[in-house]
Amino acid sequence: PITALPPGHAMRAALQAAYGAGAGCFVYFSSCGLYGDSPDDDTWVDEDTPLAADAAMQKIRSDERESATSALGLRTVTLRLAPVYGPGRGVRERMKKGSYAVLEAGQHVTSRIHVDDVARIVFAAEQHAPDKAVYLVGDDEPVTQGDYARWLSERLGMAMPPSRQIVEAGKGRVPHRNRRIRNARMKQELKLELKYPTFRE
Repeated sequence: PITALPPGHAMRAALQAAYGAGAGCFVYFSSCGLYGDSPDDDTWVDEDTPLAADAAMQKIRSDERESATSALGLRTVTLRLAPVYGPGRGVRERMKKGSYAVLEAGQHVTSRIHVDDVARIVFAAEQHAPDKAVYLVGDDEPVTQGDYARWLSERLGMAMPPSRQIVEAGKGRVPHRNRRIRNARMKQELKLELKYPTFRE
């Protein structure tokens, strides 16, 4: 979100510009972080899961709402993305830079999605998604941060990254907005299988 502008303002302008340019479909990248900032490792979330009342995510909720209620006649689709990884981005790159720490010994579950699959999903949404559709975008296998970091550490020949607590003395609470993402609706309605269904591929 563009935080320097009032809620929804930038989204309205983007929608109007897309409509004025003759676009047939407007795809908005939202966030799976809308389901709360506290770990919830056993719960799967899907498109019908209620959103959390999370002040830090209000701008994203406002942008989603603006896209979903647009009356311009432009077909809109919202993709709630899990963290995106791929060349030059993600945990692998942060581990190489020494800037990554797992939360609470890596016990919390995370979902992710490869950037190449995000691109494929955008084209599939343009082709198949109905107006005002919302999809959760993650791969097929959520895993704990610890399992993922150990797998990467072995292959990169690096030590396991350090652990941090949600609350540490003298520091603010660390938000954890990742979840077990259920991607069934996305794959079924958009008629696709992921190129990278798990982090191993």
